[in-house]
Amino acid sequence: METLNSLFVRTATNKGSDTLFSDETGKCSGQEALRSVQAIAGGLSDLGISRGDRVAFLCDNSVPYVLSFFACQQMGIIPCALHVRSTVNDLARTLIWLNVSAVVVDSKYRKLAYEAMQSARLSKPLIDLGGDDKTLSYAGLIESKPAEAEAKQNFIDEPALIILSSGTTGAPKGVIHSQRTLYASALAGEKVFGGIESTDSTIIAMAPSFAAWNHVLFPFLAHQAKIVFIRAFNADLYINTINREKITHAALVPTAWRRVLGALSGDKGFSSLRCVFFSGEPATAEFISKMKTALPAINIRTAYLSSEGGDASACVADDHLLGSGNFSTGKAIEGSEIRIVDPDGDLGEELESGEAGEIVLRSRSLALGYWENAALTAERFVNGWWRSSDLGRMDKEGNLTISGRNDNLIISGGLKVHAEEVEAALMKHPAIDVAAVVGQTDEEWGQRIEAYVISNAETKQEEILNFCRNEALLASFKLPKYIHFCDKLPTGATGKLYRRGLLENQN
Repeated sequence: METLNSLFVRTATNKGSDTLFSDETGKCSGQEALRSVQAIAGGLSDLGISRGDRVAFLCDNSVPYVLSFFACQQMGIIPCALHVRSTVNDLARTLIWLNVSAVVVDSKYRKLAYEAMQSARLSKPLIDLGGDDKTLSYAGLIESKPAEAEAKQNFIDEPALIILSSGTTGAPKGVIHSQRTLYASALAGEKVFGGIESTDSTIIAMAPSFAAWNHVLFPFLAHQAKIVFIRAFNADLYINTINREKITHAALVPTAWRRVLGALSGDKGFSSLRCVFFSGEPATAEFISKMKTALPAINIRTAYLSSEGGDASACVADDHLLGSGNFSTGKAIEGSEIRIVDPDGDLGEELESGEAGEIVLRSRSLALGYWENAALTAERFVNGWWRSSDLGRMDKEGNLTISGRNDNLIISGGLKVHAEEVEAALMKHPAIDVAAVVGQTDEEWGQRIEAYVISNAETKQEEILNFCRNEALLASFKLPKYIHFCDKLPTGATGKLYRRGLLENQN
């Protein structure tokens, strides 16, 4: 049985002396990647880290990171990439929850990771990918004696990766994937991106902590394409890297694409791109029009993807559908099953075409469940199906259109923020009695976070935001763009807060 690990070994072997991975600091051939992964795996083993252990990563995109990731896959170690913009307290809670055996960091995040480990009272190896320590650095690990990979057939359905995803209270969910589901995701990705050849290349700008990193990386690895990383998104750097590396496929959230389009000029075009892809936010007529005007000869694609579903669960819209004025996320790819059901009903009772309901799906790449949360796993993973909490409708042709969430998740710039988490942080301020948070439609961000508060004393927006920053209550991307001071907030018939009333008042 093939696995993600065997897929990496085959690709690295076949690439030979050709470039497989690249970043701002250098390139890595297939041969070099394979040797480095085996050595890093040996180094992790020497540190006492073994099959089933969790290793947390606090890193940006880089060749050292991706090689360390595949070293974990070789040994049956379970990697989990943390959000680099998290607070010390959030990181500490996550490290305890994962019960990690080591933390791997970029040098720039070493202090943050150390403080989180101290807060968590965690005494485990802290490995610096940019350090020079002979045992606790990337430079030291790649000098280790190579490890022999365990036979993956023995634990193909055990956890191989934990992806952090937003939870219903703002705390993360740990989406668990196995070698089997990751391999299935890698093979299905070709359908998502409209065909991938060994002569193709892609650029990955999203952080490793987001599921999109996996959605892009694995399919291009499976088809032996070149994969280029940039540590942090910058529109000019992104454009220049595409042209320098002759990238053929590029994927971003719409917020980032808007910045790329804004940075394009007469002397900045794309001669190598064949396909551009967006996901993470709904399409709009204005956005599609700008994309097609700026990139007239390039195939534009989008997809409905999720951490839990993987690439084999995708619903894809190609350039033809988007050009028709239908801004749905398209049709389920071959092998993926998608239904629209009553959120409170039975999974077997599909709603009529055009009727809005909860999106449920199943495929070969569906996750195993949630880390340390058997109750949520049982609630959301039912008889081989996953209940997404996303709301949508399906037309008679099978085209899926997303219409919202069954909870209060806000997606701003491709980042997921739960309204209740922001509300709880705001209400820690002594001047705030009540807070309600919603995601308002925004041309640049997709949604912007706005708060509506009732205060018991005179205060100002910046003072409240500084309080949240200084008390480390919220990561910067979770801070509201605007705070509205109100005398009262809308409530429903039962007296509960009616967030939709805030949206209706603004639209």
